Amino acid sequence: MASSSTAQLVFNAFDRILTYQGVQKQLNDDFWDTKISPIIRPLWDSDKDRLELFVYREDGTYLIQRSKYRRDHKTKTSKWTSYEFDPSGIEEYSVSNFYDKLREQFFEFKDISEAQYEQAVRRKIEEANILSWDKILLVRMFLLGDCDWTQLGDNGLTDEKKAMWLAYRKWIRDNPKTNAQKQDAETAYDVIFPITPDEYLKRKETGVSESALERYGQQGNDKDYLDSDYHFWKLSANSLSYFAQKMSVYLVLTTITRDNIGEGTFGRIDINNYRSKINSAQPPYQFSSEEERKKYFGADYNGGEMITNETVEEKGQAWLDDLISRIEAGEV
Repeated sequence: MASSSTAQLVFNAFDRILTYQGVQKQLNDDFWDTKISPIIRPLWDSDKDRLELFVYREDGTYLIQRSKYRRDHKTKTSKWTSYEFDPSGIEEYSVSNFYDKLREQFFEFKDISEAQYEQAVRRKIEEANILSWDKILLVRMFLLGDCDWTQLGDNGLTDEKKAMWLAYRKWIRDNPKTNAQKQDAETAYDVIFPITPDEYLKRKETGVSESALERYGQQGNDKDYLDSDYHFWKLSANSLSYFAQKMSVYLVLTTITRDNIGEGTFGRIDINNYRSKINSAQPPYQFSSEEERKKYFGADYNGGEMITNETVEEKGQAWLDDLISRIEAGEV
């Protein structure tokens, strides 16, 4: 069924690739056998009549290509022959129902694969247990993000607490590489961070025990906020585990939304849908050569990199550090 409408879902059964709204997922063998095969077999796909491609467009039109195993009795040879299949009018076929089932499996696989990817990234962060300047930048970003609510007009804070939170955020922004001597730190391990106003006020309220007071003094409780070395802390290698999950979630979401989605509309609401060269028209889904594919999409088109948990494991810590650097530099 010819149409100029944009493809909503593309199911490449031959390569086991499922694409929804521009987001592509390479299905693994286990997911294919347990989730996809029960949907497509035996109605849509069989040993002698295979499903090659299913495309469902925004306007409800579709394209279905199958391949039938045919016997040429004259030459006594057999071969697979592709043909376009139109099930309209055949009661047992429901294209919209097939689309709904495939879309449901896309989201299920997406959740599984992203969870595995996140676990792999987190494992790499924890295994390395090494502080780097890139990780310090992420920690600073997380600390600021955790207190963004204090900058809202209806935050309910007193004027004193508002001033303290402003000082906290300003210190983090203005001192990205400061050590305990208030100088530029030589290593990431020497960078200090301020305690929060809440912790400062809790310390003052709780007070210091007599034994601690005798040995260590007031420990900053008698000083204004951020006027004592006791009001700062350093990020140890062991404490990286606390931030590991946040780092992995951030990296996963960033690479997914920037690398995999790109200019698509998945995961956001656009005021006006932007149509790129890739998604503005219905492309021919079969190309006679790689040169023909690049001619349609552009010479620099490579289909995008599929980032998986296996990718993380194979490329290792150097790749992870480089990924963090590129994300922070806005290159990814």
